[in-house]
Amino acid sequence: GIGFYPLRGNHEASATAATEMRSLFPQNMGEGTHALPGVMNITSPAGLDLKGLSYSFDYKNVRCVLIDQFTRPDGTGSNNSNNLLDQIDWVETALTSKSSDQHAFVLAHKNLIGQNHKDVISGSSLAANADARDRFIRIMDTNGVGYYLGGHDHMHHRSIVTSATTNEYGDKYNVDQIICSSNSYKFYIPQKDSKTGLAIDDGREIPVCQELFTIGFYIVTVDGPRVTVDFYSASHGQ
Repeated sequence: GIGFYPLRGNHEASATAATEMRSLFPQNMGEGTHALPGVMNITSPAGLDLKGLSYSFDYKNVRCVLIDQFTRPDGTGSNNSNNLLDQIDWVETALTSKSSDQHAFVLAHKNLIGQNHKDVISGSSLAANADARDRFIRIMDTNGVGYYLGGHDHMHHRSIVTSATTNEYGDKYNVDQIICSSNSYKFYIPQKDSKTGLAIDDGREIPVCQELFTIGFYIVTVDGPRVTVDFYSASHGQ
């Protein structure tokens, strides 16, 4: 009976799973008996079969934007690598329409820059749909998104991801990315370049911290204008 607000991952990528999401979690649409008291303004992209799959909501002075990038109930969006592209306008509207004193968090299963997996939210590789990724980062930066949170890689990894484009001051747009720690038996390690031994990226990431092979969870505390994120982890005994 405890309300929570889920988001699909790549193991629930089918049209059947999309339909089941609506049946099992009607709170994503503001319906049913498990809605969390105080959650308001639930919206989904218009004109796309994504109601209850991609959605945003407000809770007190926080706006959360959750992005589904998998096959939709009507079978569209079957290319799981570029399903962000027709949702960027909605993401921009969801973020620009928030009040000036609201915090904002954007969540999706795939990452801006992955460590083990190189299929990311904007496409099947780091370089895919580069213009769309740049626009996505710019929208988050200019609207004060505190963190972009993802999963997919089963490790704790925090970094700053930058765009290729710059603002009027010559600074690149950027957003803090947190790849969330594993909650299962799967633990991945970053891919490395066989020649340099360095992590594989496209020069657009500044790593901040990383922890491998632990089970973890996060508590986000919002105290008026201040946000703190506490990360807790435990060894899995190996």
